[in-house]
Amino acid sequence: MIEYIGTGDEPVPSSDLDIQYAPPPAPEAAPSGEPSETEDIDIEQRLIQYGKVMRSRDPLILEARTSGISESRIAKLMGHSRTTVRAALASER
Repeated sequence: MIEYIGTGDEPVPSSDLDIQYAPPPAPEAAPSGEPSETEDIDIEQRLIQYGKVMRSRDPLILEARTSGISESRIAKLMGHSRTTVRAALASER
């Protein structure tokens, strides 16, 4: 629907008016997608901690298996696949 505005005999469609459009202001500093140096350090520390935990994973799997827990139960409890459990057990033999 076209809205007509005007004061004379001939209405002027509102779409024909010269409307000034100002785009919204750009953000001050757009993120570049690159992590900052402090984020890099935080991520590296988390990776180091994860590496320490992973080094203790295989001996724990072996200990659980020797105590009689099945491969599928170990996998379920640890949140790993049975393939991962089997690989850990094979590497410890």
